[in-house]
Amino acid sequence: MPRSNDIEFAIAEILDSQRQLHLVRKLEANMGTLRGRDANVLVRTYEAGFHHIESAASVIVDDTVDGGIGQPGSIEAGEHVVLSKDVFNQHVAGHTVLIGGKIYDSTICSVSDMTIMGNVTNSQLALGELNIHRAEIAQIERQIQDLAEQNQRLSRQLAHESSQLNKMSSSAGFNLSLQVGRLIQHEAKKLTLNLSHFYEQVNKETDDEIRVALTEFFNRGVMGVLSRTNRAQFAGSPAKEQLFTKVLASLRQFVLSTFQRDMLVRRLTNETEVFKEQVASYADPERRLCLKGELSRDSEVCFCFPLVILHDDGRATLTAHAIRLALRQDAQGMALVQTHPDGSEETIRVRDRLDAVEFYLGTKNQQPTVRVVPMR
Repeated sequence: MPRSNDIEFAIAEILDSQRQLHLVRKLEANMGTLRGRDANVLVRTYEAGFHHIESAASVIVDDTVDGGIGQPGSIEAGEHVVLSKDVFNQHVAGHTVLIGGKIYDSTICSVSDMTIMGNVTNSQLALGELNIHRAEIAQIERQIQDLAEQNQRLSRQLAHESSQLNKMSSSAGFNLSLQVGRLIQHEAKKLTLNLSHFYEQVNKETDDEIRVALTEFFNRGVMGVLSRTNRAQFAGSPAKEQLFTKVLASLRQFVLSTFQRDMLVRRLTNETEVFKEQVASYADPERRLCLKGELSRDSEVCFCFPLVILHDDGRATLTAHAIRLALRQDAQGMALVQTHPDGSEETIRVRDRLDAVEFYLGTKNQQPTVRVVPMR
């Protein structure tokens, strides 16, 4: 089967790029893993069987791609995937995907655009799927999880320090409340510290600058105020004065531990926001599926919407909602049913088959929806 002009143009554009080319004249059956690293990969002949092809650049297979029986083969590219002929039993993922033939028993994923020249049978087409970025996403999730675990450990440490400090000071009748900015609240069985007002007033940028300012504020301000407030409790008693000095030392450590926790929370918040922005930057809001062949009733089209979930323990993980489209036969005939993440459905009546159409994102009632129109 001759290649289409779209396939010819896409292959030529990739081969004309400045990237190194990893040429494989023949990929023998069940060869295993082929890694192109940062080079474009071009496979001339693809023998049926399990193969895993990956590249941070683009992958071209100028042959039928047949994963054989059993475990599907896989092709992953950080940029473009171009498969010039039919695809059987494959998992394909790329920033864009162009397939020149039919698709059977396969999952095809793209971050951005996808074009399928032939029929789609018993397969799933997913646009906006971030599988090619899973390694960097997993690394960011681990970094945020590490910060969240540090925060949990520090919070437990602070609870212990607060309890010990409260017992030590209360037993001697000391009161550590500091009403300026409600910095220290010392109640009957609880001692809490809130440095937010201090952070607002100090106008410092780096952790080190804030730490120096906080230490100076504690030494020059907090210690003096609390000493005057509690002087009646330890005046004339060297033992009580010594205990008060010990309480202030413990309070200083409590203040510094709280500062450390607050800076960790700030970093955790910043890292989470950066994670959200990075995920948002991956998704192409104008992604489009061009299907020149026919979509079978046992196939599905998905438009995925990556979503960063914040957990109560501080972790942030990536999940995805999706709008799913599939053909359904009912008493009135054939319909394309669009199922939204909330379970609601939209139904579009079609003739006896769905082919030569484009799918793209739109909005309806300020919510994302998928438009389906005849190909131009």
